[in-house]
Amino acid sequence: MEIVVSESNRISYEQRELALEAIVRLWRIPGLPAELYLNYDCGLYCTNLYEELMKMFSKNVSLPITNGMHTIQLISLDAIIMLIIGMKIRCKGELCKPSRHEASLNLPTREDLLAIKANKRWLVLGTEKFNENPREGIAKLTEHGLLGGTPGHSDPEKVAKLLREYPGLDKKAIGEYISKKETKTFSIISCIISI
Repeated sequence: MEIVVSESNRISYEQRELALEAIVRLWRIPGLPAELYLNYDCGLYCTNLYEELMKMFSKNVSLPITNGMHTIQLISLDAIIMLIIGMKIRCKGELCKPSRHEASLNLPTREDLLAIKANKRWLVLGTEKFNENPREGIAKLTEHGLLGGTPGHSDPEKVAKLLREYPGLDKKAIGEYISKKETKTFSIISCIISI
């Protein structure tokens, strides 16, 4: 994706076009866009891959047209149209190609997905706060229920998992937070070691 959106002169138009074609070939796999959304965009510690791809396709399509449409615009438009057609087919329940695997019976509901996305937004805001002031960041995440426990008291295991697995946290801020000599940080350090 970085090759397609790169402004570098070292990457030719043809290279960008080939990279975009490869992405669109993957996009044609039945159910892949939905899987990307469920597994990445709705994963608390994952990037919004589906959203970023759609932004890239939309940006490419909306480039100013000077001398007719460029190939990158047509490829991106094709990807967006394929997504819409795929949604229509899935909504009607008529798959034209068999899926790679059987559909799961325990898919999250719309409300579950909205709650996950809201938690992900709070996680991003709490992370930004954590990187500025670790104590306030943990308090904000605990306040919104992302670190379990009771209000004002986070679950040490969930804090340890966050500190260890979430890539958006500043390592210096993590060090500052766990270096404080408090009973709470000792239990968090114990949880980090045991994970």
